Amino acid sequence: MDYSNHEKHIYIEQDFPIIFHYDTVNLNHLNRASFHWHESIELLYFIEGRGRILCGLNTIEAEQGDIVTVNCNELHHIEAVSEQAGYYCLIVNANVYENFGFNINTATFSNLIKNDHNACSLFKVIIEELNSKKLGYRSVVSANILNLIVHLTRYYSADNFSLNELTKRDKKINTIKKALDYIRNNYSQNISVDDICLHVGFSKFYFCRLFKAVTRKTVIEYLNIFRCQKAKSLLSSGKYNVIESAELCGYNNISYFCRVYKKYFGYSPSRSIP
Repeated sequence: MDYSNHEKHIYIEQDFPIIFHYDTVNLNHLNRASFHWHESIELLYFIEGRGRILCGLNTIEAEQGDIVTVNCNELHHIEAVSEQAGYYCLIVNANVYENFGFNINTATFSNLIKNDHNACSLFKVIIEELNSKKLGYRSVVSANILNLIVHLTRYYSADNFSLNELTKRDKKINTIKKALDYIRNNYSQNISVDDICLHVGFSKFYFCRLFKAVTRKTVIEYLNIFRCQKAKSLLSSGKYNVIESAELCGYNNISYFCRVYKKYFGYSPSRSIP
């Protein structure tokens, strides 16, 4: 099983490398340990409710009509602010726009696009074409993606960051990426905050402050949420009991595991067994 926070994309049509789908997140859905990143730019067009997107060191709240830009290699996570938030997700492989002479892999765009009629119109055409797949839809989609990238480049490039500032920001985010990968690979072991700090090479004081600034969770909170998610998956499979699931997810104290599990899911671990 791959426990990397690096999301690897699989394209259904290799000669048309675009991922497109409609997603929803619920207010009570426990997905608070789902930080990930990928090389390709990701665009989110919100059409329902309100959502919160954690992008690198930024927190963005989006509502109907907003577009959120997740930059290449930007660590991110999406959660609901209202009861439910719905959005279209568009991930475009670099080949699509590089064929037109654009290379935005090193570009940084503003994360939130509000009240932009032109950007929304382009996105709506892309949605319509990808949903209907009428004759020639690939050409229409590619043209509108190119126009959208040009629009982002002209009006939303984050030119206010110096090279030194960008380097410092990327170093901080890469530290958290390294920590999250360590948690994913070692959550079943008896790891501590000190172990994680040693792995990333920073002091406990600095790392804990940085971790919470990025994830909005303490290291222990994040580790518990991640472990509980994995434990629920094991319990739901019907192959493991509560004690076995707890031990496989790094809990040696069963009563503590049950308290933590109930805190995040609202019910005891035994209820997850089919």
